[in-house]
Amino acid sequence: MSKKPFLIFSLIAVLIVGGLWLYCMPSLGKDAPKPTSTPSSTLTQGTTLEEALVAAIDEVMAQNPEFNDNARYLGIDTSMLTSLDEKGKAALLTALEKYNLTVLDAPFEKLQQEGYIKDLIFTEGLFLQIEEEVVSGNEIILYPSKWRSTTLHIGCSQMVLTQSDSGWHLSTIGNWWHM
Repeated sequence: MSKKPFLIFSLIAVLIVGGLWLYCMPSLGKDAPKPTSTPSSTLTQGTTLEEALVAAIDEVMAQNPEFNDNARYLGIDTSMLTSLDEKGKAALLTALEKYNLTVLDAPFEKLQQEGYIKDLIFTEGLFLQIEEEVVSGNEIILYPSKWRSTTLHIGCSQMVLTQSDSGWHLSTIGNWWHM
């Protein structure tokens, strides 16, 4: 048997898959988020930790806004945010209502069990995953991402929240990645 038909078939398959991938993800490359060192949002003096977290989430939500299209739900697992007490978590959830989405405070697995996420696709919503590392009493490093499916998610290598005399603020944004 000749290897030539197999090679031709393989080449055609690679070209088709690559073309479909580029067609389905048109923003990759030309509109890809650029690394930044300072946030685009500005915070007022005396900002609370919850407000600084919302500023970080605003930055994530602003990336690849087409991910947000037709979303009805915004899932977030506040149990991962160890720097907030229950009152702070409630304030954060209330602040996230500004996106006009039904906010669901639940881990990813619970959203799957309740049927919001099926076959690793959140067809009617977005899931925000925010891991944090408390470096000191005045610095927290966040590792945030916005997820719609296994092929539609974006995140940041790190965001730094710092506390000064005037309160908490988002001081640094690392590099963006997406799939």
